[in-house]
Amino acid sequence: MQGGAALPLPPLRNLSKTPVRPIWEILHLLFHTCLDYASITLYNLYK
Repeated sequence: MQGGAALPLPPLRNLSKTPVRPIWEILHLLFHTCLDYASITLYNLYK
């Protein structure tokens, strides 16, 4: 089972080096910024 689980790792590692990765990191950052903003807004509404 461990050998099978290790097989998908090299493609993922190669994928992380492609130019697509910064786009996903920016989207991830934006998502969390929006999430933080929403939680602060909700907190202020129901405080």
